[in-house]
Amino acid sequence: MKKFKAWIRPAAGAALAISFAALIASCGTVEQVGSWWRGGAAEAPRLAPGVGEYLCEGGKSFQARFDAVTHSAWVRFPDREFRLDAAPGTAEGRYTNGRTTLNTKGEELFLSEGATATYTACKRATAG
Repeated sequence: MKKFKAWIRPAAGAALAISFAALIASCGTVEQVGSWWRGGAAEAPRLAPGVGEYLCEGGKSFQARFDAVTHSAWVRFPDREFRLDAAPGTAEGRYTNGRTTLNTKGEELFLSEGATATYTACKRATAG
């Protein structure tokens, strides 16, 4: 019985070490994991296809995606995301949900909450 116990303890330690190594390997490269572990800069977030990052006056920003099939726009902030439908009976480029309105004017977007313009002169960020 003592031989069995003497053998099981090193085997359990080895299994734990192998499991930990596999877990770390599944997280990415050693460089990526090391950067995260040291509190280094995180990898830049990637946008889903069709989603644009818009930079506005005052250093504000948000993400938006336009859907031609449903005639809607999705607006995304870090803490929330919502859909705005094309406003009926208005010029193209105006989306609303009754509270928030997104207007497009050429290459610029304007977002307002009620009568207050909250994001103005927003332009799509260029990649790179």
